[in-house]
Amino acid sequence: MKVLIGSHGYPSSEYPMNAIHEMVYAKALKKAGIDVAVGGLDMRSFRRKRRWGFEKRIVDDIPVYIMNIPVGAVDARFLSKAAALGLKKLLPRIIREQGEPDIVHSHFSDTSYAYAKVLKGKYPLVVTEHSSLLNKENKEDIKKDLYDVSKYAFHHCDRLLIGSPFYQERIERIFNVKSEYIPILTPTSVFKKGQEKCPYFKIVSTGNLKESKGHRDSIKAFSRAFKGENARLFIYGEGEDRKALEGIIEEEGLEEQVFLEGQTSLREIAEEYLDADLFLLASYSETFGKAIVEAMKAGLPVLCTRNGGSEHFIKEFNGKLVPARDIDAITKELSWFKNHIGEFDKDRISGYIIDNYSEDEIIKKVIRVYDDLLEVQHGK
Repeated sequence: MKVLIGSHGYPSSEYPMNAIHEMVYAKALKKAGIDVAVGGLDMRSFRRKRRWGFEKRIVDDIPVYIMNIPVGAVDARFLSKAAALGLKKLLPRIIREQGEPDIVHSHFSDTSYAYAKVLKGKYPLVVTEHSSLLNKENKEDIKKDLYDVSKYAFHHCDRLLIGSPFYQERIERIFNVKSEYIPILTPTSVFKKGQEKCPYFKIVSTGNLKESKGHRDSIKAFSRAFKGENARLFIYGEGEDRKALEGIIEEEGLEEQVFLEGQTSLREIAEEYLDADLFLLASYSETFGKAIVEAMKAGLPVLCTRNGGSEHFIKEFNGKLVPARDIDAITKELSWFKNHIGEFDKDRISGYIIDNYSEDEIIKKVIRVYDDLLEVQHGK
């Protein structure tokens, strides 16, 4: 079986998180014996340094074909139409060198819009949606241009995959479309269960440094619970909210307790989890919660907000839920965890992820979707 992954680009040393979701799928498919290639449409602004136009490279033994078009943050309809024009030039080259795909699996609605426009049903199209920008209670809460692009992509694909039951309900209701719940593929094999003990109470958190990730709330709650105590908070990620977070850290006098670690590889984060005590996610909106799966695979209990995508992970034995934007509730539970952290069984927490959300289990479900589509196609 040949599968073409539609992506935003590929991870690089300078931008290690770019298109990381798509490459996780590509690598897992290759590991499962699938012949896979990546067709990327990198529409980031010219400020993101890379070669413009066509680019081809091998990433983790996977052929990656990219069309770099410096568009940036513009109307989603314009961006997606520009991406479709780029794909019209990119796709023939991919097919010429890799052969025709049996399945195209695109990620995110803007890229998927381009693939739906260009493919026009020639190959079965699977779309996986990850974006928290669509995780809203009402249609009116979604920007009109993004709604239009997403609606087209969702109604012109052969199968729509959504990563959490809560997010699935919203997508189906708002876009009047059917979908299938398959947990988002997460590179759980990188994360090992740690047995080390840190000399202080160590809390870890990951996520882009933007306001919606709730890092401001995390820092303020940490200050109320642990200022001056033997506890530290490490936040992994980068983004536009860094200066605001640095300001809060300085204002709260937490320079020796709270650390913004910047953009860090999964392997480096996995190392940091080995002696951590607790994972904290105060995000306002998530479509799945890959970071939670990763932390639990390392045996960490989780304190998480009700964010629309992660609630179904949290059980009594592996963590606690609090309302989003509720600093008092986060503070209270942080203190509770410090006093009860020894009650959590790392083996049980890690085993829950292995049994339900491991790479092998999720990729089997994805491949079954491919097989079903091909069976229908061959039966026509």
